[in-house]
Amino acid sequence: MLYIVVKWIIRLTLNSYFRKIAITGHRYIPAKGPVIFVANHPSAFMDPMVVATCIGRSIHFLSAAEFFGTGIKSWFYQKYLNMIPVYRRSILPNETHNNEAIFSKCFELLHQGGAILVFPEGNSVTEKRIRKLKTGVARMAIGAREYSPSKVEVDIIPIGLNYGNPHRFQSELFINIGKPLSISEFSSDASEVVRLTNLVEERLKEIILHVQHESLDSIVKKVELILKSNFQNENKSASKKNEEFIFQQNVIKSIQTLSEHQPQLLADLELKLDDYLRRIRNLGISDGSIAELSIFVSTKELLQLILTFPLFLVGMIFNIIPYYTTIFYFRKLNLFSREGIEVPHKKVNQAFKGSVAMSIGIVFFIAWYLILGITGFWITDIVWVGILLVIIFYLSGLFSMRYIRWFLLFKQKLKLRKLLQRNQQSFTSLIIERQKIIEAITALIK
Repeated sequence: MLYIVVKWIIRLTLNSYFRKIAITGHRYIPAKGPVIFVANHPSAFMDPMVVATCIGRSIHFLSAAEFFGTGIKSWFYQKYLNMIPVYRRSILPNETHNNEAIFSKCFELLHQGGAILVFPEGNSVTEKRIRKLKTGVARMAIGAREYSPSKVEVDIIPIGLNYGNPHRFQSELFINIGKPLSISEFSSDASEVVRLTNLVEERLKEIILHVQHESLDSIVKKVELILKSNFQNENKSASKKNEEFIFQQNVIKSIQTLSEHQPQLLADLELKLDDYLRRIRNLGISDGSIAELSIFVSTKELLQLILTFPLFLVGMIFNIIPYYTTIFYFRKLNLFSREGIEVPHKKVNQAFKGSVAMSIGIVFFIAWYLILGITGFWITDIVWVGILLVIIFYLSGLFSMRYIRWFLLFKQKLKLRKLLQRNQQSFTSLIIERQKIIEAITALIK
């Protein structure tokens, strides 16, 4: 019961933290039967929360034992949150013998038709690539078949977590669920375990934006910024998001090919990107506003801002205390940053920034909603009043964030209009420069 409650709380939190969450491949998830879900691991404990909320069935999580602690805390994690400790040789070398019992527990869960989530990279690093996988998943899947009297066949289902930026509030998330991988043709021989592990690695690379070489991260990030504006559509479906994902994959593969065979062309493209991005940054405008080619605020947009302002104001008043308390701690831990600006003296590991930020938000907003809900119940002595207040506060907060996006777009249009009035030639050159960059990017995949 507690697992279900926590899952719903996290789902509501994720819907607040991310501006857009798109999921594709749900059809590959079986309603029952033994399955091991494997996923990339770019954002610490945010990743298991994301996977748990996008999968309908209950799952168990393999997690690093050093985060469990001892006593009641460890018991609580295992009993009520379905977490299973794994003792890593690099962290707890004297306790790795406990992993034998952990494997036996996993075999039993799979024999009973359960589902387990594993991050086979072993640790969390925020980067757009799959690192070399550990063999644990292959050994677990094959071992469960050997353990089970009925020789149960375990499916391995890859899940690609494609964050726009997991550490940035109101970014986007695309969850790409891949086809199940059968283990029926693999034996328990060491070479077969390695072969299965390599196959799982290849499947994961197919469902994320995988940049093979770290040296290409910079240009890929700049290209993605331009592409994001080109594909910008707040109401796009999962299928449209998948089309965008495939296009981005092809661009990344082309960039990698170009870096090997025509590095000068790639260097020229990066110079053009740097010049363009520097110009719009100096003007205080975004690439998205240039991409829309819209400098006029329509009557509909203006009325939308004016008529819904009271709702925005109510939402801000209802949520202002937990919002600014959360921001205070973001700054205290150096979590709060703007895109393109590095925060000095980081206090939190990069891979944990988004997870910590979201956890802080969960604590303060839930505590605030509970206080107001209980207060409403105490004043009226009606349970439904308290519940209704909590719902209203949550929804009003979501609307306020949407309103802020509308307002920021409105400001961008005003800036562009002023730019056009001051210097039409400069505005036109920006549009032409951007169009040439888009044509160069598009030419990469031809």
